[in-house]
Amino acid sequence: MYNPNVSAGTEYSGTMNDQVFRYGKSQPLTPNAYKVTGKRFNGWNTKEDGSGTAYAADYSESKMTTDQGKTVNLYAQWVTCTHKAGTDHPGQITYTADDDADIITETCDCDAHTEKVTLKAATVYYDEKEHPATVTKSSEAFYATVSKVSYQYRKADSDQYGNMPAGESIPKSVGHYKATITAGNRTVSVEYEIKSQSAGSSIDAIAAKGQKFSAFTGENDVSISNDDAFTVQFSAMKLNTNFTTVPTLTVSSAFPVGTTIIMQTNGKYYWKKIGENSSTTEIGLSSFKEMGTKSTEFNYEDIKNQENQTYRFIVDFSKVKAGYSAGNLNCGLIYAYTDNPLTNSVNIGIVNAESFGLTAKAGSSITVTAPSMQSYNKWNNKSLVLELSSTDKTLPGDVSLTVTTGDKNQQYWPDSNGNFVIPLTWATSQDVNLTLNSDVAEAKGKAYQFQAKLYAGAKDGQALIAAGETDTGVTAESLSLTVAENTNPSLKITDTTGTHRLLTTKDSTLDLDVQWKNIDRSYTVSANIQKKTSQGYEGVLLQAAVSQGKNKFSLGGITGSGSYRLVITVTKDQRTVMEVPYYFIVQ
Repeated sequence: MYNPNVSAGTEYSGTMNDQVFRYGKSQPLTPNAYKVTGKRFNGWNTKEDGSGTAYAADYSESKMTTDQGKTVNLYAQWVTCTHKAGTDHPGQITYTADDDADIITETCDCDAHTEKVTLKAATVYYDEKEHPATVTKSSEAFYATVSKVSYQYRKADSDQYGNMPAGESIPKSVGHYKATITAGNRTVSVEYEIKSQSAGSSIDAIAAKGQKFSAFTGENDVSISNDDAFTVQFSAMKLNTNFTTVPTLTVSSAFPVGTTIIMQTNGKYYWKKIGENSSTTEIGLSSFKEMGTKSTEFNYEDIKNQENQTYRFIVDFSKVKAGYSAGNLNCGLIYAYTDNPLTNSVNIGIVNAESFGLTAKAGSSITVTAPSMQSYNKWNNKSLVLELSSTDKTLPGDVSLTVTTGDKNQQYWPDSNGNFVIPLTWATSQDVNLTLNSDVAEAKGKAYQFQAKLYAGAKDGQALIAAGETDTGVTAESLSLTVAENTNPSLKITDTTGTHRLLTTKDSTLDLDVQWKNIDRSYTVSANIQKKTSQGYEGVLLQAAVSQGKNKFSLGGITGSGSYRLVITVTKDQRTVMEVPYYFIVQ
């Protein structure tokens, strides 16, 4: 009979039937079928404690006993498995590889020895450090020799692993890596990546002319004058935790001294003014100060953990000391890291500003020049305003101003400050003719000194902005304006003898002195004599030209007594300007 020979409570497996022997006939023992975890079978013995007769596992005997029908009990003998080859009681060691878990497992057939070696590597972001794969044994009882980790490298745009980057034996550069180890007769590999710190992150950049303090749509072609402003907005998305360095505003050419920059981010406003010692192509955002009473510097720590960050910059050149050079300005935002900076930028076209100007001309005229409204956003929806002021206390109280632009005349009176405020149509160049008017006789023909100033303002004329604040041109000019004398045509008929009001049919001429003013050669002056009828004065008894001074008008057309009149008519362009009658009687 075969007995597993295990203590109470010890688990074992396997069963064995009794074996019958015939005396004198050689027969091998039945192979052992019992198994105890962690033990190795060490033959049979007739005693449980091994003090009896021992039989090897492969024993073959014909005379185990001389007693016919006697039962021989054979007790299995066990020793502790030492697993490792070369020891007293080694087991059979096998190896398996789990490619998914990157584990090589070492097991013994005694079922009491299972050890593992694990290869691990994590995807990380580039930080200038080496990032080796790690090899971990479950314990030092892992008997097989584990090879040194070998590495292969591939670029992001390749699917083939190859040699490591020059000078590297352990992964350090940005890219994909494959680490491999061998233990026993099995090999496992793990793939991992050293990512660029900007991997998966991006920046959108938009720009527009002018100052934009609310959401705006980016413009494809942004071009401004070097006394104007532009707005640029950068939206950084999917930032990872490596973005811990304050971003930087970059420009291809340093902003000129006097440039004002307003930054909006995270619901707050910050500002910076470019000074003599701060003009640079790189502007750290920590140099911006919060607007308001706090005036604290921008602190990136407040928002560095935000995955999405938006920065809007309003750049104003209107107060610069010297105009920005014309050309292309590249303006960008950069998160500067050593492997691959995250950045984006926009191009802004800079053109030289056209100047405003006032030039006084002879004859009470002034030429006004202004930038093209279509070229520069700053002047969109604005109107030009000309202001005339005088400190002369003798200026008549009833004075008015006639302004002629093109074929349009408009009369203006002083405002509450005593100044003439004249809205002008926006034009790059226009001549404005100015005429003072007054009914005060002493003022006729008198000249008064005025100062002219040019403004650019809103369409309603409110909130006027001095055009000269940007030093774009001459916007103040002195000029002399003369009060116009009476320029209307006038004519006077005088009978120097005082006797021509009463004539006889014997008189042949009517002698009169005719004087006029403001009647030049463009006028026609003619005379006609009419007789009074029941219908009024009618007829054409004389047609004659009239000259200034003494005139003798023929009475040859008068044939009878009656009441008559001489009518002198002044015409211009076939239009009657005036008629002056002289009445007389013929007896």
